[in-house]
Amino acid sequence: MYILPKTTEMNKEFKLIDILKTVKADKNIISDAAIIDTITLTNVINTKTIDCVKNETFKEIYVFRITLKKREIPFLFLKALDKTIKFHTYFVFVYKEEIYTTMCFKQIGSSVKLGEYYCHGFYGEKPLVELTVNTVEDIYKLLYSYEVHIPCRKSESVEDLYKRAKMIFKLRLQIEKTEQLIIHEIQPIKKYDTFLKILEYKQKIHELYKTEE
Repeated sequence: MYILPKTTEMNKEFKLIDILKTVKADKNIISDAAIIDTITLTNVINTKTIDCVKNETFKEIYVFRITLKKREIPFLFLKALDKTIKFHTYFVFVYKEEIYTTMCFKQIGSSVKLGEYYCHGFYGEKPLVELTVNTVEDIYKLLYSYEVHIPCRKSESVEDLYKRAKMIFKLRLQIEKTEQLIIHEIQPIKKYDTFLKILEYKQKIHELYKTEE
């Protein structure tokens, strides 16, 4: 996990009931949120708090710390909250001595479109890495890279990283499907051809993982 710049610290705690009203929570979201103990906006990352050049796409990142009563993630609540925030977001859930970080690639326009959430599941203490970046987009790219478990390239945009990650996930799925074909294939030649196809997919993933283009 990264250490965010001290200049971005906010540490503003919100009442759960107020947030439920803001997101217009239905009974399912209210039930889902019952495991939440506290909600705190810990960091606001923008051009003022990190003194960087303005970017119209990546204006701000809100970082939330949510403490839990149970070792579960309230995803219904998370998505409802995330959709109401017209800035990029990053969530840190805490249960006892464990943390769970997550985010999705968020497209912000006249409305908010949420992508799939990626995460580091519950884990204990890990070495913290100091963040030394120049822009809000740089920070978002590093956070996204961390959650999708794919190293980012210096020259690529967040959009490029997002597309590269999608290609890797698609190839992984293709490998899983092709491995199933091998199990059920009885003809040696076809089995070998299928094996070569898997090697081809793995080579493509290897190329996509390279940090230098």
